[in-house]
Amino acid sequence: MPDSKRAAKAIAREEVRRIVESREDVTLVDIRNHSAYKRSHIPGAEPFPFGASEPEAYPRRFPNKKKPLIIYDYKGDVAKIVADALIEQGYEDVSFMEGGHWAWRFMKGAKPKAKGAYPDRER
Repeated sequence: MPDSKRAAKAIAREEVRRIVESREDVTLVDIRNHSAYKRSHIPGAEPFPFGASEPEAYPRRFPNKKKPLIIYDYKGDVAKIVADALIEQGYEDVSFMEGGHWAWRFMKGAKPKAKGAYPDRER
């Protein structure tokens, strides 16, 4: 049964990195647009753009509501909204990455670091 009183957990980029490196059984969902995903994404992340896939579409793509999901976007704002909506739909373990892909890209040692993913921030 959905729990409307729970909120999605914020997860730090360092914890996401640890999860990715240890290959834990977690689904990492990139809700940025397809072109941003193609330029650069966190290893193992699945593309599921927010504009093309509202939270109601998640049960078709991710039917196991017990499997942990980590949602990320550009900076974390929309990911939190999507993660909270998924909890309301009955997903049991949903987190969103603080700072989004932007924070991941600029973390020391994070890969990949694709040039051009954020052209407005690169000088």
